[in-house]
Amino acid sequence: MTDYIKNINTSIQFTDMSTNTPTSWLWSFGDGEISTYQNPTHIYTTIGIYNITEISSNICGPSTSITKTIEIQQLTSELGGTQILGLGLLFGVIYLSSKKK
Repeated sequence: MTDYIKNINTSIQFTDMSTNTPTSWLWSFGDGEISTYQNPTHIYTTIGIYNITEISSNICGPSTSITKTIEIQQLTSELGGTQILGLGLLFGVIYLSSKKK
């Protein structure tokens, strides 16, 4: 089961929602691409299911990570634009948001 279904060849904005003031980020998009930006964008060019992992760190302690699954499809109802996904940890509970701009 996937956490998100998004359209192929559409820019997706990933939003860090980590708590405890992280100072570094590592995003793995599951297709061999990574980013160290806090809130990166990514375009999937191949239909499939991918595991997205965000690792955030701060100066006080070890990294925290979260992994979610995204399914990329050819969706005819999407009209383009930037799609936004938020991933992060909030008080030890996974907090997610998904919205389309």
